Amino acid sequence: MRGYRRVRSERNGWLAIMGMVAPLFAGACTGGIASQRDDDVADEEPTDDGPGDGDDVSVGDDGPSNPPPGPRAPLPSQPDRCRDPAGKTWRRTAARLRRFNRKELQNTLESLTGGPWSGPEIPADLDPQGIRKDTELTPVRGDFMAAYWPVTEAAAARITGDAKLGPSCGATDTACVRTFATRFAEKAWRREPTSGELDDLMSSYAKGREIDAPTGSQFLIQRVLLSPAFLYLAEEGAFASDVGEAGVFRLSPRHVAEQLSYLLWSAPPDDTLTAAARDGALATAAGVRAQAERLLADPRARAAVDDFFQAWFGLGHVRTSVKNDKVFPEFTDAIRIDMAEDSRRTLAALFFDEAATPGALASHRTAHPTPRLAKLLGQQLNGAEDKPVATTMAARKGLLTHPSFLTFHAKEEQNSTVLRGKAAVELLLCAHVPDPPAGIDLAAADPGFMPGLTLRERMERHNSDPACASCHGVFEPIGYALEGFDAIGRPRTMDAGKPVNDTVTLNDFHGISGTFDGIDQLAEEIAKRPELEG
Repeated sequence: MRGYRRVRSERNGWLAIMGMVAPLFAGACTGGIASQRDDDVADEEPTDDGPGDGDDVSVGDDGPSNPPPGPRAPLPSQPDRCRDPAGKTWRRTAARLRRFNRKELQNTLESLTGGPWSGPEIPADLDPQGIRKDTELTPVRGDFMAAYWPVTEAAAARITGDAKLGPSCGATDTACVRTFATRFAEKAWRREPTSGELDDLMSSYAKGREIDAPTGSQFLIQRVLLSPAFLYLAEEGAFASDVGEAGVFRLSPRHVAEQLSYLLWSAPPDDTLTAAARDGALATAAGVRAQAERLLADPRARAAVDDFFQAWFGLGHVRTSVKNDKVFPEFTDAIRIDMAEDSRRTLAALFFDEAATPGALASHRTAHPTPRLAKLLGQQLNGAEDKPVATTMAARKGLLTHPSFLTFHAKEEQNSTVLRGKAAVELLLCAHVPDPPAGIDLAAADPGFMPGLTLRERMERHNSDPACASCHGVFEPIGYALEGFDAIGRPRTMDAGKPVNDTVTLNDFHGISGTFDGIDQLAEEIAKRPELEG
């Protein structure tokens, strides 16, 4: 759940962009900024300040370097609410201070270096298991800096070597260099540098100039790129005095432009958006909506949508899923890729081509399988076996029935009502499922436990213990409703020689009550939940 906060708040922006986000940004307010980071992260996470006073980046004989991280003051705690001009209130889940992800960092570097990045590889956002890390809760540590350092060296050399990008100053013309430092830092940090920060940049230049002027320029540029002010995107604005409610924080027009651009393009604002912020066009809901629609019409938005859905649902993780090849010999590398691509194309089509409502995430029947994947799932499609085909599938009923979701949230040899139910309520219903207590007996999940019983029968016996039922009851019913699919997402009707039972009866289960014959019926109710509307 540590990585859930940022994805949820970004998810709300996507689902509401054509409705709620315009008045939200136009109201120029956010929830109060409150630090909700885990202690082990907060103690090491850089602040949003630039390298003033040498606290964040120090300079030695070999150029800029970062000292060991020290304790940081927590962000100011304020009421967690946001109000638009009409008086509607939204609640925020966490402070918006986060490090750029890999794509955002690459796009931002490209905007500074004048073209596609061709230098050292930019640090990835994946852990050793291939799972995306949450950059809001991931500080800059040694492994990141070891990979990022050569990136800054290459970027600095590229800028310095380009007469249109680098400083064109005489070796002793420090006034010219300071002007360049001001302009470059403002573009890279997305705010004006302070006088003290400029002094620090000039100190880096002077140190490098002891070698020669180009080295001085490279030291200066590298220091800008090593600053937390470059690597982190932080909210900018001021507390409003004209709203009639304490603790309301109004975003600056420049930061509204940043939020729109990094949300919809994973890149810095272009000249048009920057001009809209400067000219006051982002002060109204109509102005924000107009810019959002312009950005969404650009091909860059599709790439950002893909990245967003991957961050939210992690459907690409099916590429690294492991199954017992004796139980599921059909689960090949090609099928893994087909599953991931089916989800990617389907979600993009919902967003861009079908103008779907947020509820469609839980209830759509559209799919983009290859004929090879469709055959595995029991449906015949014409065409080359490895070419995705837009179609509908009788067994498809929303995101929870995507083979990528069902496969990733299952075990190597069998389903997991626990993994599927937990993921469903956390991803779609905004619920938090705590970790199981230490020492819990997990024998019921073992297929060798009580042979002849279905998985659901085994888990229901496990949950007959009130201590277990109190927790499992808040998520596992959705797992039961998904028992009509096996561990690689194929529809099934039998388990342990018995008919599958995927009927669930719910009583105020996250606001849902009634009896539902499998996910096909339950998904219709999930689609109506306000949590999906943001």
